[in-house]
Formats: sequence, C-alpha cells, structure tokens
Amino acid sequence: MRFMRRQFHQIFLDTSLNSRSTVMRNIYSKCVIAAMKFVVYSQHVFVVINEPYIGDGIQAFSRRLLSAIRHLAKSILSRRNKCAFYIMDIEWHWLVLKAFHDVFDRKKGRFQGLVHHLRGRMDKLQTSNAPVQWRTLKADAQQAKLTGLLDAILY
Repeated sequence: MRFMRRQFHQIFLDTSLNSRSTVMRNIYSKCVIAAMKFVVYSQHVFVVINEPYIGDGIQAFSRRLLSAIRHLAKSILSRRNKCAFYIMDIEWHWLVLKAFHDVFDRKKGRFQGLVHHLRGRMDKLQTSNAPVQWRTLKADAQQAKLTGLLDAILY
C-alpha cells in the first residue's frame, strides 16, 4: 500500500493539469504495476488461488487506495496548488479491476478462475446506474495497455 501511495503523486492525478484520459491511463498503468507485484508475491505465498478471497482483497485495496488519494487531494498542499481530482468511485474501481484482470489474463494457467471472477465483478459495475462513459473509459484503459507496459516488464 505504501508503494502505491508514492506512485500516485498529485501531478499524475490532477485533472486540472492533465486531461481526463491521461489521468485514467495513469491510474491504469500504476495499478498494472501493483498487479504485477501481486503475481510475483503470490508465487511464493499462495498454493491455491481462492478467487473470492483474492477478489475481495483487490477491492479492499482499491477502496483503501482511493481513500488515500482523496485524502491527498484534500491536503493543504493540494488546495494551495489548486489540484483537482474528479474521478467517480465506480470509474476508479473498474480501472483497478481492469488492470488486475489484464495482468492475470497473461498468466491464465495460474489465474484462469480469477480472471473469470474479476470479469464478473467488472460486468457488475458496468450494469450499475452510474453516469459513466464506459466507451471512453474502456478506450483509455486499452490505450494504456497498448503502451507496452505489460510486455516491457518480466513478471
């Protein structure tokens, strides 16, 4: 968690400095790195992959990180620098799930059940009544995925 807080510096998430798409791509990219770390750690910790347990852990991670980011956005330094962070919670959670899904999808042999489980959670978020522009959000995640980050780092 500490690693991720340091990765999400205000300048990467500031919607007054960056376009909304850039902020979305930054969120996705940072979460891909967290998912890659999880894959490496899980090789040494988990004998059996319990999909609901890990899915709940990813969602708890997402909630705690979002809370920390929102706290950072309300800090005195952020207010003094007029930083803005306008991302809906559902967009944040979907991007985190998408990042973990894409990383686990590359390791299907070990995480096949978890990939399916995360896809179900992503679909559930998409069926909510929140006013999210899903097409744009998916395009931003796809654009970030095409940067080659998943291919550049061995995990």
